[in-house]
Amino acid sequence: MALLLFLMLSAWTADPHDLRQRVKTQLEQLKTQVAGLTGGNGEVCAVGKEQESRAQHHLVQLAVLARTLNLTLVLPPLASSRFSHCGATSFDELYSLATFERENGVRAIPDRDFDAWRASLPTRALGAQALVITQSPGPGESYAFVPLGSTSDYAPSRCLNQTGLSYARRPPLRYRLSWRGGPRLLDDLRALDVQLVSEGVDVLVVSYAARTLELSDRSDAELDRSFVYAPAWQALARAALEQMGSGVTVGVHWRTEGIEPARLEACAEGLVASLLEMGRNEGVTNVYLATDYPLEALEGYAEVFGADAAGSNGGAPDGPARNDHHRLALGPVRSHSDTLHPSAAHDAAMSAFLVALGTLSRSVGLSLATFHSLAPSLPDPRGLASHRSAASIVSQLVLRQTEIFVAGLDGAGAEKQGREECARRSSWTYRVTTARREALEAGEGRVREELRQWSTDGRAL
Repeated sequence: MALLLFLMLSAWTADPHDLRQRVKTQLEQLKTQVAGLTGGNGEVCAVGKEQESRAQHHLVQLAVLARTLNLTLVLPPLASSRFSHCGATSFDELYSLATFERENGVRAIPDRDFDAWRASLPTRALGAQALVITQSPGPGESYAFVPLGSTSDYAPSRCLNQTGLSYARRPPLRYRLSWRGGPRLLDDLRALDVQLVSEGVDVLVVSYAARTLELSDRSDAELDRSFVYAPAWQALARAALEQMGSGVTVGVHWRTEGIEPARLEACAEGLVASLLEMGRNEGVTNVYLATDYPLEALEGYAEVFGADAAGSNGGAPDGPARNDHHRLALGPVRSHSDTLHPSAAHDAAMSAFLVALGTLSRSVGLSLATFHSLAPSLPDPRGLASHRSAASIVSQLVLRQTEIFVAGLDGAGAEKQGREECARRSSWTYRVTTARREALEAGEGRVREELRQWSTDGRAL
């Protein structure tokens, strides 16, 4: 189970000689250096390791805690397309900080500013208390904060910078969050905060391991409004769309995880047939493909997309860059996902897909692209295209804007329609369709329709 940690500096006392008052003074001095820091009674630092959409939900939960206690949230560092407390990218390098603050009603700063502030504090260590918030196994009442018998369920070192924090032999406290126990948790947390301040605790370190969204359950549309990609990423996506040229563009997302080789081959045939039909009868001239499968590491990728076979194709967590030479040396292709494990049979099916796509698309004049086929020619003064998250971010932004969007039919849709499943259910796809629905309702951009799904029958419905 993924673990989220967040630090919370307890409310400051009014005693000018108290350490916490001196820390507050340092914080006031830093205001001029930290964008978005508008004061308040303390500090919250959040870090986590989770897939992006799930981590966004968790971070909203922490924003509720910070807002409830009138604290400033320190946003986590990021790595790849996932939140990670071991990452090297500050939150505002990927997302708009001002938008997150506005949508969640919370003061927030990136992790690097928290580190700079902490480095400016007096040398005396800050008193710290660790909390573990877990999910209750049943629908019973939430429990109060109780000491853990051991620290085996909590590892404060998890890449979190512990400099200047002192736990002073205080055992972690556990809180079991029951179903619909969010309001009770907030009340108990307020009471605990008062108690810890009286005991001289300055920092509260919270391991947030509750999976249900008891404090704030946001829809995909609401998450989109909170987590808007930074302007530089928006510009890179616009450049990618322009690079594909004029004409009608279809964006394709294919999450292949869990699809067996025989079905994968049939689904590939269905996708090619669907694209050819669009090219012949709907005036489609461009195809942008995003998939969790590492196509770029397969023989023939460069011939089809006109790009060096390196990097990831977008739409899923990223894998290492690998070209054909490396593939021969290292064996089976490593996927972009921790849960996608392609075999030689999978590779064979997808290699056949590349050949068919490249050969048949030329017959109807389709121009093919992936993020990595376009990246070398994109204007990119900040070097964003080399970021590990670039393929996933840019692909999502591109697919939100194409005239047509096609995704593989997932299990739920297949059962309803009596057709074959061609893709695993994907929150990534849902985020794209949510944005496209809003664009349609607003009459903005070039979006013509929300979503089509293809299956083995060669139809995109």
